[in-house]
Amino acid sequence: MKKNSLKAKLTGILPDDVINKVNRSFEVVGDIAIIEISEELEQYEKQIGEALLQVNVSLKTILKKSGIHHGEFRTQDLVYVAGVEKYETEYLENGVRFKLNPGRVYFSARLSTERSDLMSMLDENQRVLVMFSGAGPYSLTALKMKPNLPLLTAIEINPNGHKYATESLALNKNILKKTKQYQSFLKFVKSHKLPVLEKNTLPMFNKTKVNFINGNVRIETREFHSKFADKKIEFYDNNIFDYEFKNIYHILDQLKDTKINIDVSKIHKIDEFINFFILFFDKFQWTAKIENKDYVFENSIEKAVFLEYLRNQENRKIEELHKYDEIYMPLPKDAELFLDCAFRSAAPGAIVHMYDFVHENDFPSKSENAVIKSAEKNNVKVEIIETRKVGQYSPRKYRVCCDFKVL
Repeated sequence: MKKNSLKAKLTGILPDDVINKVNRSFEVVGDIAIIEISEELEQYEKQIGEALLQVNVSLKTILKKSGIHHGEFRTQDLVYVAGVEKYETEYLENGVRFKLNPGRVYFSARLSTERSDLMSMLDENQRVLVMFSGAGPYSLTALKMKPNLPLLTAIEINPNGHKYATESLALNKNILKKTKQYQSFLKFVKSHKLPVLEKNTLPMFNKTKVNFINGNVRIETREFHSKFADKKIEFYDNNIFDYEFKNIYHILDQLKDTKINIDVSKIHKIDEFINFFILFFDKFQWTAKIENKDYVFENSIEKAVFLEYLRNQENRKIEELHKYDEIYMPLPKDAELFLDCAFRSAAPGAIVHMYDFVHENDFPSKSENAVIKSAEKNNVKVEIIETRKVGQYSPRKYRVCCDFKVL
């Protein structure tokens, strides 16, 4: 018996027959360990927790699972056992630092390798959508490994998940610092001596690259053309963007109106306009006349699409930009019910990763049949690439991922 093993620490404290029943596997999230204690061992949970702290000096808190994941947000009740009584932690995964409370937002550290493997294969030119994004593990791993992604949208209905995702983005504020786009933006601010501190430019820029949306997947994946303005709009004189840069900045900074109306065809200095758009990304609702249609850009995802259009208007129509090339659905329970949203959001040739819980007797047919059936219902053609086991959920039941292409 190893001197520093859990069994050694419990020897002499608990009866031998009890020690042999202690579950030695547990999940670590930051400095918190999440353990499972059977009902017959509950009277010994304090001793087990304290022994675990002695064996793993990096741990500060021991929590135990109480019941199964439940409710709309698929959260799990956690109960304090030993150490520092807290439920929030910071956790490092794949070079990304996350802040979260594992009892208030669904999170599995055991999928770290799965996330790393997926994002390492991601093409940096792809537009990415993460449904059911939780505290942002898929989204921020993608951004860390592929910082030049043109568009990254993450949708999470749980307000706590959204809160931790945005806080984690702030923790990783330098994640995009070395990208060419940010360096160009920073050079613009500095060269024209705009009154913006460098410590504030990066958070502004980050918001244009990853869009954390706290909302319902069905609502947030609605068709983009529904955002056409339904009334005639008086557009501003775009000559404002031909003034001295400092004057433009002060005009926009002091403007009380919350709406900016732009005729894109009349912008003479598109690169400079893009930089001002980034600087005032949050402040305004932007309305643009594009090819004789009036578009309204209110939330962050719509503004990010507009920004991507400005950078690529010679190559793509704006409706084409509001589609995604890679879609992740990391909700293993009931993700198949949202396949219609994935089809609606998919660009031609998009790859979708749908997670599922499957009994070994139903692998891989259950997941693949769900995809095929939903595709037929939505008049979409798909091609199954593969269905992979990515972890065991319970005896003879697996977490799997069905990877398929939308044709």
